[in-house]
Amino acid sequence: MDSRRATPAGPVAAAPGPPGRAGAPGPLTGRLLDSRYLVGDLVATGGMAAVYRAQDTRLDRGVAVKVLHGALAEDPDFVHRFHDEAKAAAGISHPHVVAVTDQGVEGGVTERDGSRRGGIVFLVMEFVAGRTLRQVLADRGRLTPRQALEVLGPVAAALAAAHARGIVHRDVKPENILLGDDGRVVVTDFGLARAVTATPRTAAAGLLLGTVAYVAPEQVTTGAADARTDVYAAGCVLYEMLTGRPPYEAATPLAVAYRHVNDRVPAPSATPGVPADLDDLVARCTEPDPGGRPADGFALGRLVRAAGGPAAAPSRESEDATVVLPAGDPDGTRALPRPDTATRALPLDPAARAAALARSPHPGTSVVRPDGSHPTAALALGGKAPHRRRRWIIGLVVLVLALGAAGGGWWGLVGRFTRAPSLAGLAPAQAQTALTRDHLGFAEDAPTYSETVQAGLVAAQTPGAGAHLTRGRVVHVRLSQGPERYAVPHVVGLSQDAARAKLDAAHLVVGTVTQQYSDSVSGGTVLAQNPPPDLPVKPGTSVTLTVSQGPAPVTVQDQTGRPYDAAAALLTGLGLKVTRGDAFSDTVPSGTVISQSPASGTLTRNSTVTLTVSKGPQVTTVPDVTGLALTDARTKLVNAGFPEPTVRSLPGGPKKVLGQSPSGNTQVPTANLPTVILYVF
Repeated sequence: MDSRRATPAGPVAAAPGPPGRAGAPGPLTGRLLDSRYLVGDLVATGGMAAVYRAQDTRLDRGVAVKVLHGALAEDPDFVHRFHDEAKAAAGISHPHVVAVTDQGVEGGVTERDGSRRGGIVFLVMEFVAGRTLRQVLADRGRLTPRQALEVLGPVAAALAAAHARGIVHRDVKPENILLGDDGRVVVTDFGLARAVTATPRTAAAGLLLGTVAYVAPEQVTTGAADARTDVYAAGCVLYEMLTGRPPYEAATPLAVAYRHVNDRVPAPSATPGVPADLDDLVARCTEPDPGGRPADGFALGRLVRAAGGPAAAPSRESEDATVVLPAGDPDGTRALPRPDTATRALPLDPAARAAALARSPHPGTSVVRPDGSHPTAALALGGKAPHRRRRWIIGLVVLVLALGAAGGGWWGLVGRFTRAPSLAGLAPAQAQTALTRDHLGFAEDAPTYSETVQAGLVAAQTPGAGAHLTRGRVVHVRLSQGPERYAVPHVVGLSQDAARAKLDAAHLVVGTVTQQYSDSVSGGTVLAQNPPPDLPVKPGTSVTLTVSQGPAPVTVQDQTGRPYDAAAALLTGLGLKVTRGDAFSDTVPSGTVISQSPASGTLTRNSTVTLTVSKGPQVTTVPDVTGLALTDARTKLVNAGFPEPTVRSLPGGPKKVLGQSPSGNTQVPTANLPTVILYVF
């Protein structure tokens, strides 16, 4: 099977899918799902699902089966939302929307609440033979202006059909636009983006970044999406069809998203061959302010037709028009000729009026008075009472003209007007019924927050209740989203500036900021917050922050002259670290602090203070020279640093030292070595 020529209803994204290649057997090939759908070859893979060609064995027809990837199928919340969105999409019956015919779960685990998790979660859709717009652009580079409008017209019609049912696509892109071999342009994957983004445990951010080339500014800044979001994406697709490239290109998806928020889509006429008269269509569709864009697919279709596009997108004014079927269809409904019942002004000349009445296509029509009686029948032109007949004719004409004038005056002054009913607090269906009863149209604009109206009910309407309106006027309503609340973000551990930025992004403000010393948290870091994280609060709520000042300061006192043990104990008690150094001192007793560094001032806790402790005076041991010859004794003392010894000799001896003073091995102050006296015999 040629995967380029047979593309099912589903996007072909760049994200990796399950094993297998397009046009080849996949992991599910040959399996019978729901005892009905025989799975064939894998034809496409995407970020959310894999698509197989399959055979509906019950109806004996070819279909496409979209199977969710395992990570999404394991999320019961997503599976539930996926089914709800699929049901809504299945309700769109339109030639330019891929039909969803079935859904199911094969296998998996049933939770206590009845939800399913795991297994094979799948959708069944019609199989569209053809290619995606992405594949066509990849082959051709870009389309001619006429071709681009011929694609955009059916896309607008598909979006109009969805918007009329309150469904927003949220992911309009070339991968979701299919060009059938039969010439049909269809849009697929309605509601699937909503199912993904509505589930916190799924990769909503990845979905956004995966289609960031077409994302509207409000989707980036607030996550909001309505019909105008689809119009913006369609405008980006039009730009790409005309120029061969998306509006913005950058190194990262986040950079592209930033440009959607801060820049305007360039004029496509900057590309050679694109006429300048399409610049306005692209600019209006991609207006950064949603209020400046076409309101929905209907409005987009009107702009496409005004730009010379095909009349594929029906307008609200023409959607009830009679369609004349070909004459060759014997069973087709035919438009019957409308009888000529319009009021005509008769000539003033009596003969001319009579001739006009004679030409009337309805000569047998009689006049019935308001009381139900019939007036005397008018005589034939050749009768006996021409004057009486003429008076009746003139009277009848005057009556018709009077009734026409009265009716026209009533219609012009009263009948064509009505008053807008109060729709506040009504469900959409109830509001639409009330407007229809008063001959008014219904349109749903972007939802709004309300502190008083329950979510899903009408919170505002334009024009307001009681407004004097012409019949057929459209009243726009905005449904309530419930109270506007934002979850308090977790800012503990952030710097004060980062916490402020995160609170601003959550529509909250920084309240009172208190400072507190901390031995474990660096200065400038948030220690605590109030309200706590994840608590839903009103926009503009103040969040109180407690910010660390770092360790508390410590005042250092000089411990010089104090015993080391006492000095060290005092400094340690202040939260400081103490290191010791020893030195000789002739003046400071041993064990006493000689000096301190730093000597005084203010330090932070855990700072280090160095104490230098006295070892007492430095001493030198007097050499023992007893028994040595005088010469040797003198040399030994001098080499030890002592002064030249004093010798006291007795005559007659061998000149050896018999004694010394101070005695040998005596310790004496090094700074003041004494002169040793030697007694020699």
